[in-house]
Amino acid sequence: AVVSTQSTGGVLERTSKLKATKKHIKSHNKSVRAALYNHNFNQVVSTSYDSMVCVWDLETGEKVIQFSNCHGDHEITAMTFDPTHRRLITAGKDGTIKIW
Repeated sequence: AVVSTQSTGGVLERTSKLKATKKHIKSHNKSVRAALYNHNFNQVVSTSYDSMVCVWDLETGEKVIQFSNCHGDHEITAMTFDPTHRRLITAGKDGTIKIW
């Protein structure tokens, strides 16, 4: 899977294991800030400048869940997984850190 950003929003591009066709999905309304791969669940977690976090299933390319206003009106500046890859940690421009 390839995760890229554009000035109008992010695009999650994947190639299906069953087909040789590519499927383009608009992932965010604002530019993507970061994307992390979670090997435990075969998912990508992405975040954008509008404080949104999305979880993507790599097998289907579908959005599993979306969280809006994760840090209120503040941008998410960083994210990582804990050592077990079971919890997401985000940091906001307002100086807060959240563990999900």
